[in-house]
Amino acid sequence: MKYFMKRLLMKAPEEFRKGRARIKMKTDSLFWAAVRNGTALLSVMIMCSGCALFIGAAVGAGVGVGAIKYVKGEVEGTYAATMGTTWVACQNALKEVGIKIVGSMKEKPNHWMIKGRTEGGDEVKVSLDALSDKVTKVSVRVGRLGDKNLSTRIHSAISRRLGALDTAPSEIASDLELIKNVFEQIKTAHLKEDINLFLSCYSPIYPDLNSKKQATLKNWKKFDFVNLTYNILEKEIGADKANITVQWNMHTVGKDGSILKSKDTFNVVLRKEDGNWKITRIAKVVNQSPATQRK
Repeated sequence: MKYFMKRLLMKAPEEFRKGRARIKMKTDSLFWAAVRNGTALLSVMIMCSGCALFIGAAVGAGVGVGAIKYVKGEVEGTYAATMGTTWVACQNALKEVGIKIVGSMKEKPNHWMIKGRTEGGDEVKVSLDALSDKVTKVSVRVGRLGDKNLSTRIHSAISRRLGALDTAPSEIASDLELIKNVFEQIKTAHLKEDINLFLSCYSPIYPDLNSKKQATLKNWKKFDFVNLTYNILEKEIGADKANITVQWNMHTVGKDGSILKSKDTFNVVLRKEDGNWKITRIAKVVNQSPATQRK
């Protein structure tokens, strides 16, 4: 009896190892078959000191462009769009879900933020980070602890807008050309001193448009434009609103014979009215280089 028990104990580890090997081979076969189908979910239960640690890893499904994930109260997503395009999409998305925009800032060229507030008073933060020239990460947090459902709704609204933009790049190009045409008309109006053409570039909601008209006519009496060119430095074009940073290079001759050359940069806001882009606001960028004047 002792002899058979000893043989059994000596043989048990070998059989146990063979059994484990067979189980492992079968498990591996099933796992890699699932990987080939792109639907594998690896779940490993590790038991140690009476505690259970569950590890779940999804294979074949990651967070890429257009996908979102929930991390520490924030819902993050990446989009195949520039910072400017994503910025406009985020603002419109917040309005769609009923969030009031209370502030925005562009702290760095690759990090921008929009702040909003829900009807219940919770703060909403939307952060944009440029991962490359054409890929932007968006992080949304609602309140201190986060609201996954609302944050996901915001991402869905953003995705719909960027998806529509991605499927119609020609439409963006068309809007840019139309906006350039506005600046071309302003250029022609100054060179030909055509006040009607000049005013046609502005929206009726432009603040104190009549004062703008009188100031332009007054300037035309003081000097003539010899040459006028412009460069678009930055652009954010949405469905019905655009933010353009433009630099104007001006060469004028005063009625007294003085020559003035200057470069001025402006932030221009436009909105689409009946299919045409019109200027609604202009703000001069400070800290410009001084103009050169000579006689």
